Amino acid sequence: MIFLVWGCQAEKGYFPSGEAGLRFSTDTVRFDTVFSTIGSTTAWLSVYNPQNQTVLIDTVYLRSQGGSGYRISVDAMGGYGCRNLEIPSGDSVFVFVELTAAVQHSKKPVDLLDEIVFQQGTAFQKVVLKASVQDAEIWKGKVLDANTTMTADIPYIIYDSLVVNKDILLEINAGSVIHFHDGAMLKVHGTVQAEGTTDLPVVFRGDRLDRAFTDFYYDSYPGQWFGVYLAPESTGNVFTHSDIHGAYYGIIADSSYDISECKLRLYNSKVSNMIYSSLYNLASRVEVHGSILSNSGSYTVVLIGGATELIHCTIANYQTLVSREESSPALAIVNYTGDVEGKKVTPYPLLQADITNTVIYGSQKSEVGFGLIEQTDHNIRFHHALLRLEGKLDESLGDSIYYNEDPKFLSTGANYVYDFHTDTLSAVACRADTVFSTLCPLDMDGRKRISSGKADLGAYSR
Repeated sequence: MIFLVWGCQAEKGYFPSGEAGLRFSTDTVRFDTVFSTIGSTTAWLSVYNPQNQTVLIDTVYLRSQGGSGYRISVDAMGGYGCRNLEIPSGDSVFVFVELTAAVQHSKKPVDLLDEIVFQQGTAFQKVVLKASVQDAEIWKGKVLDANTTMTADIPYIIYDSLVVNKDILLEINAGSVIHFHDGAMLKVHGTVQAEGTTDLPVVFRGDRLDRAFTDFYYDSYPGQWFGVYLAPESTGNVFTHSDIHGAYYGIIADSSYDISECKLRLYNSKVSNMIYSSLYNLASRVEVHGSILSNSGSYTVVLIGGATELIHCTIANYQTLVSREESSPALAIVNYTGDVEGKKVTPYPLLQADITNTVIYGSQKSEVGFGLIEQTDHNIRFHHALLRLEGKLDESLGDSIYYNEDPKFLSTGANYVYDFHTDTLSAVACRADTVFSTLCPLDMDGRKRISSGKADLGAYSR
């Protein structure tokens, strides 16, 4: 009977044991960096039978037997492997791979390897599994009731938001990286001081480390987390050499209780790639020096009342990853909210909107817009600025204003790459008022802004 059964199987056309020569869609399944203890996305490979008979694979298994944290699902059979897998001639099966790595007890990423082994008789074929695993400190619903310092030792992952209570100081050291889960925010009732450097910026970003497609990381998508919210009672916040990106809002400075106190100082920083706005200032005092505010689905910078000083900034909107709202210029300056025609208006006195040595440009024909009512204060001054605008501003709004001259940014979205440095023929060249350049003497790259008694407009120096 045994010989008869074996003979029947042979007549079915199984390829001889140990000689299958399976083909794989890849010899190595690679994961982008994953956080320890947090499940990865699912990777996959296909296993193809090139023979003219069905191949019977005795065993498919993980070399580690699951001890590495990898899991595989072979032809919809979950776990750590399977037995007696048939692949008909010219057909293929999928193998799906996931990883939940243990804590690595290392400040630096650790390579984690394993193998998927395909055994047919005495023959073995394998596919390598490889990931870079990073330990992280995970904060869920964290509320800070005491002064706290975040360091660059390992990344942080924020779930359900991070709240800084009133009268509490959160210091964030240079090189710190803070990842926010979907919908999470940094909510500040007290004070945040994020002190990065040119080489070691403080990074605020989403927590997805994988790719949306081959050459495009999810990190580049807007809307990965909510953003930074500075509550009305919050004051004295400083972000120096910080990189805030991929959220719904970059920074919201909400109506200050005391407009004489500076709510936000944003120096030599990038706030970019938002669903809505990079900076939303509602009736607060804000200083922005030497910074880039770019790429949003709505107004990139919104000034509703309050007092704002912009010196040597680049405000640019070439957003393509989300639909950009029509008639939403890169800079919007208003002194009220509500419906003027319906006479349901909330006035917000615009005590100061000083825009100096700044570039405001983008993909729309007009990148500066106003919403002003005469009976409410609106003190606006442009001084040495390059604007993209249909028409010209009233002379009372400023001086040394240059219109519609190409700043020649190095990249405005080709292959989703943005680089707001300017080339040597840029219209920003040597047009800045150097008196104001002394207030932010180094550019985003740490270079001296004034050279031979001249300086360029915008956040970078050529």
